[in-house]
Amino acid sequence: MVPLLRGAIPAALLLIAGCGGSSLTPANLAQAVPEVRAARHAALPAEILYVTDGAQTTRHPEIEVFDAEDKSGSRQPIYTIPPRDGGEWGYLMVDAKNDLYATNYFANATQLDVFPSGQTKPSIVCTLDATPSDATIAGDTLYVTTQAFTIEEFALPLHHGKNCPAPTRVLTDRTAKLHGRDFLGVTADPHGNLFDTWIDAGGQEPEYLDEFRGAAKTAHRYAALGESFSYSMISDSNGNLITDVSPDGVTDDVAVFPYGLRKPVLFDPISTGLYEAFAFGKNDTELFVLPDYPTPEVQVYAYDPKTAKVGKLLRSFANIWFYAGSIAVYSKV
Repeated sequence: MVPLLRGAIPAALLLIAGCGGSSLTPANLAQAVPEVRAARHAALPAEILYVTDGAQTTRHPEIEVFDAEDKSGSRQPIYTIPPRDGGEWGYLMVDAKNDLYATNYFANATQLDVFPSGQTKPSIVCTLDATPSDATIAGDTLYVTTQAFTIEEFALPLHHGKNCPAPTRVLTDRTAKLHGRDFLGVTADPHGNLFDTWIDAGGQEPEYLDEFRGAAKTAHRYAALGESFSYSMISDSNGNLITDVSPDGVTDDVAVFPYGLRKPVLFDPISTGLYEAFAFGKNDTELFVLPDYPTPEVQVYAYDPKTAKVGKLLRSFANIWFYAGSIAVYSKV
């Protein structure tokens, strides 16, 4: 396998030049480039993990891309995407084609960068109309929450332009807007239901999980999440929800809501810190979680989407950025 490092394209061009005794000239370079791109795409592993990394003190991390099935003790990224234009990478998402979507935060704006599979330069860069507090892709829709207590929906694929296209639909969680302090996570299940999380502005600042049922324009309470700060929430192919819950205000637990049930099954409590992010791999048979305690690392567990049961720890990825708050996983299977 040709490693997809930043110096891989020249190496791949030389490899093609050596085939059949031909050489690359300006005349035939245009024909060779598509072949190089195809080789780079084919060289990617079956399952890919995207995560941010860098020095603990940096505000400009890079995106590291790993073979998500790597079980060795000395994992190295397949390739990295450096910080761009002095921004800070935030939420990471992948679509069905393994195009990577990354929010790029600046002091006065937030951009959305889209990287074709295996590429380190974005093909689309556009400015969002609001700073996201979470973002996720489900099917062919990008969902973004904002501090105006709205969920913005964008049809995929996006098109290049200075500003991102206008959302195709905007929903407001009116209860959260009336009583909330922060509007956080968002996800959609395969049954057409949309979920969000928000923090109450009063008292002990409890967090709530609300649901827009089907095509409804009004959200209703689904569950209470204690005093957690659930920025991440995902749904599997059966509609089971996974987020985090702090039942006692001290520990933080992985919370699995089997489809249609409003009481979660709790898993693997940590006494300090939070579960920052979740993702599925291998047709939802692997659950990726990112706790920030005692040090941030991505843990991969066996998972059964039919029973919504979390199984044994399969592997983990350590030495990631201290402030990493998002992961994305792409799987061909």
